[in-house]
Amino acid sequence: MSTTTFETAAAFVAEADSVDQLRTLRALCEERIARLSPRPESTATMVRIPSVGERVRLQKIRPQYLIGLTGIITDARRTRVDVALDAESTARLAATRQTRFAVPPGATTFLIEGAHVASIAPQD
Repeated sequence: MSTTTFETAAAFVAEADSVDQLRTLRALCEERIARLSPRPESTATMVRIPSVGERVRLQKIRPQYLIGLTGIITDARRTRVDVALDAESTARLAATRQTRFAVPPGATTFLIEGAHVASIAPQD
């Protein structure tokens, strides 16, 4: 942008007739800034949002007796998922001496609600 063009733009801002003109100019500036801003090179720190029906393994989760349990995602929200445990994982959870998750006797599946997406991994 030449100095003359910049001075013309600055003069326009200084003498604008309405707030609407300035808001429009601000929106245009914000769009241009967004286009000129560098994009992150890596998304390695971003958490992948899983989809409903995906088989997953619980990891990096508390309480620790949930680590390694497997199941299928039944509901996915922004940062939380519900995981329906498979029969083997349900049996493992029922065999623990915990009282937080009351697994009914003979249950073949159990729903873990609200697990954070960072605490699950796709099951191989």
